[in-house]
Amino acid sequence: MDTQGLLPPPVKPRRRRHSLEFKTQVLAACAEPGASIAAVAQHFNVNANLIHKWRRATEATRPPENGDFVKVALPRPTASTSPQALKLELTCTHGPVVIHWPLDQLDLLSNWLRSS
Repeated sequence: MDTQGLLPPPVKPRRRRHSLEFKTQVLAACAEPGASIAAVAQHFNVNANLIHKWRRATEATRPPENGDFVKVALPRPTASTSPQALKLELTCTHGPVVIHWPLDQLDLLSNWLRSS
C-alpha cells in the first residue's frame, strides 16, 4: 500500500524568539556570584551556547568601563598615499571629537592622551 500523500507533511518546529527583557534576565542570572552558564541555561530552558552568544553581543556593544583606554586601529598607509597626519574620531557624551595629529609626533600624542 502506498502511504505517500496520506500523511500530512512534517511540521518544522518554529524558531523561538526571545525578548530583550528575557535576555537581560538570563544574563543577570549569569552575573550572580557562583552561577554557572550551564545551570542558568538549564533553569531557563535555553542552550548554553546561546547564552554565550548573548554575552559576546552585549560585551561588544558595551563601552569600556573606565574611560582611560580607547582602542584605536591605525590604518596602514600605502607608499603612494602616505598621510601626514593621523585622524582620530572619538565619541563622547557631548558629541564626537576629531583630533588631527602629525604622524612624526605620535609619541607626544600618547602623552597628551594620558594627561587629558
